[in-house]
Amino acid sequence: GAYAGFQRSPAYVVALLGPPVGWFAFLAFARLRRQRAATAGQRKRDSAARNAHTALRDADAAEIAKVMRRYAGDVLGRPVGGLTTAGLEEVLAARFDADGTGVWLPLVFGSVPNRPATGSDAEYAFADQADILVNARLAADAVGATPMDRPEWTASNTVSGEVYLTLTNSNASKRPLDGTDAANPRHYGAVKGESTSYGNANGHIIRLREDGDDSAATDFTWDIYMFGADSIDADPDNVNISALDATNDFSSPDGLFFSHPSSAAGKVNPLMWIQTDDGAFTDRTNNQMLAALPGSVGDGGAKTITNVGASGTATQSTVVGAVATEATLRRFLTGPLECEITGVDTTPDGRTIFVGIQHPGEDGEPDAPTSNWPQSQSGNAAGRPRSAVVAITKDDGGVIAL
Repeated sequence: GAYAGFQRSPAYVVALLGPPVGWFAFLAFARLRRQRAATAGQRKRDSAARNAHTALRDADAAEIAKVMRRYAGDVLGRPVGGLTTAGLEEVLAARFDADGTGVWLPLVFGSVPNRPATGSDAEYAFADQADILVNARLAADAVGATPMDRPEWTASNTVSGEVYLTLTNSNASKRPLDGTDAANPRHYGAVKGESTSYGNANGHIIRLREDGDDSAATDFTWDIYMFGADSIDADPDNVNISALDATNDFSSPDGLFFSHPSSAAGKVNPLMWIQTDDGAFTDRTNNQMLAALPGSVGDGGAKTITNVGASGTATQSTVVGAVATEATLRRFLTGPLECEITGVDTTPDGRTIFVGIQHPGEDGEPDAPTSNWPQSQSGNAAGRPRSAVVAITKDDGGVIAL
């Protein structure tokens, strides 16, 4: 359900690569280019060509075959185990460097070394390019790509071409105090009720801009657009770095979507929608959707964070975007109890927005539901909870969020 809002183009495809290994995926992004790429001029004229850098999620081989056929169905080649590999020029994984620059690393058989033995995992030698595609997480590890904090959705600004990626959250075992880096810089204690969980419980959103605004460039600059945080409990200097307040604090960003260029909300400085899939902040609010005017890479600056763990402290340098204000980030809606807000789109004119409400009351029992949504919308407190899509319009018929 989390992929309903991915923005797509024929030049790039969603890559659901690698065996199930949990939610700490090694590839922040994967990008596949066709051999018959558009010229640079065509790419600049076609904003959709910059619209499908995609967060990598772990999945099985069946899913990669399904998704690659869907997004690169015009690439003809010989199927290998259900996966068409001929015609794909390259697969690349992102390395985020400490100075706010980065590079796309090609995952090409013959240039990817063996993945070294790690812990109880033996050394892994890649047999061919298909093996690299299926085990892209291991290949990215081998070439030195940056491990990210649970990458989820991406969206591209349809005017600037900048790419935004949600990093939903992590925990102390996946992001220990001594295991942060510039692109995943926080380790802290998130308080919920009587318990405190360490790691990066609230997540963040990272963004990049490719050199020359060229979607085929291999170098880019980046910063962290926004940090999730509890505005009441969080340390304002080292956790609530984006200066969130009660009107816009959030946790575990997930879905992302930029307004369509055909809408007034998608022109000049396009409106971006942020959706959450959270468990760390639900003592404050249910999952939510926010409206944002996100600025651009470089609108903030360098930042050194002091992380506080269960057994000590450590510092981490990073690059952050401008802090949030009432004019640039506001909560638009909250969902019913125990739901995830996932999936969003609008009509071309931006006057109706469609929002997915997934698994309300997920912690309830058949004979004791914890939510009655959507029946509860009409006052029925006895109905069974159901996932649904809501359609929202303004009373005056205007463009949503303007």
